[in-house]
Amino acid sequence: MTNKACLPISKRIGRIYYIGGLALLVLYSLVFNTIVTLTENLTSERRLEIVAPYHFQHFERGEQGKIKISPLIHIYDDIALLPALVQRRIGNSFQGIDSFQLEPESGQTAHQDVLEYVIYAAPVDTPTGTRVVYAIETPDAVEWDDVDFFVVEVAIFVLGFAVLLIIAGFIVRALTKISEPFVELAHRLDNNAEHDFHPIEIDAMTSQEFEQTQTALNNYRERISELIAREKSFTRYISHELRTPMTVVKGALSILRKQNNEQSLKQAERIHQAVEQMENLTHTFLLLARNEQNHHASVTIDERFIEQLNADLNSKAQANQTELKVTLLESVELQAEPLLLYSVAHNILLNAINSTIQGRVEAKFSSEGIEVLDNGVGLSEKARGYEGFGVGLLLVQDICQKYHWSFKLEDNQQGKGCVAQVLFNIAA
Repeated sequence: MTNKACLPISKRIGRIYYIGGLALLVLYSLVFNTIVTLTENLTSERRLEIVAPYHFQHFERGEQGKIKISPLIHIYDDIALLPALVQRRIGNSFQGIDSFQLEPESGQTAHQDVLEYVIYAAPVDTPTGTRVVYAIETPDAVEWDDVDFFVVEVAIFVLGFAVLLIIAGFIVRALTKISEPFVELAHRLDNNAEHDFHPIEIDAMTSQEFEQTQTALNNYRERISELIAREKSFTRYISHELRTPMTVVKGALSILRKQNNEQSLKQAERIHQAVEQMENLTHTFLLLARNEQNHHASVTIDERFIEQLNADLNSKAQANQTELKVTLLESVELQAEPLLLYSVAHNILLNAINSTIQGRVEAKFSSEGIEVLDNGVGLSEKARGYEGFGVGLLLVQDICQKYHWSFKLEDNQQGKGCVAQVLFNIAA
């Protein structure tokens, strides 16, 4: 099933590029704003620092008070003559150069709306003695106002965004070209037949990384094909080798039964059951090895099915002094090989019986699945005389995987023993 949140690599990288580009544009705008402001302030400070000593000659010649040098520059021989906003900012001990912006106070009139000041202070020898004099420049009149500055910033941002989109178009096209072989490879794998393991070749301009991926994938496909072929051959050969001795055993059984001896008949019956189990197991292996879906095969879980299970497992349950109770809640028909479904039910119940001594095993069959509950040793311990779970549960897992059933085996949380569950997932 495809994850809706999963995007092609070209779109993912394109999205990252867009976000990064926009963040870069915003950062660039902030840097531009800062640089322009600093440049204006430094230029004004440097200019005033050069011209102010020349204008301070007015005070050296004996002039006093506030003197207007130009519409931008005024000089003062007393801090008390400075604008109140500037006085509060610099203090009585200020000397040197500084620039700052001040918020307008409430009640200011239109001609008092100058907010940016550059101030220079230095001691000067006057006819009345040495005193600190001041030069103030108001550069607002010659600098960009907020509207002009905003228009320039927007223009730069728009231009940068347009360039970003153009570059992004080229990048996305390049990424699409790069990712095309990977997309084609994914489509080939999705549409590939289940048992087709031929090498996949993509006729497109590829990269070194793609060639390495394709080579590694084809190597894995070849190894999987060889393993499947080997498994099928092994199962076919072993089933052939087993059938021959089982035929001989069956012939010997027919002779043994003709002796009409009670002890011989009892042993003959045990041998017959063992041979039948071997035949069923061999047939089960063959069905799994073929790994083919026979859509015409069907099986019904009914009373006859339950009776067969009881007949096959009662002797084992009695030997373990275990009560076996198999309940059919409702009949259900499944699209599956009858032998494989029976093998699932038989092996789950057999595992529960082998793990339970002098206890109870209860199984329930319904349209939802099979549930087996026992009060045996559980998963953490090993039953007496029973080594592990054997091949039975491995068969159960393989069969459930073949038909997309769910198999779960866990400790009983409400008591001792285990709970085994097979869900048929009919709706899926």
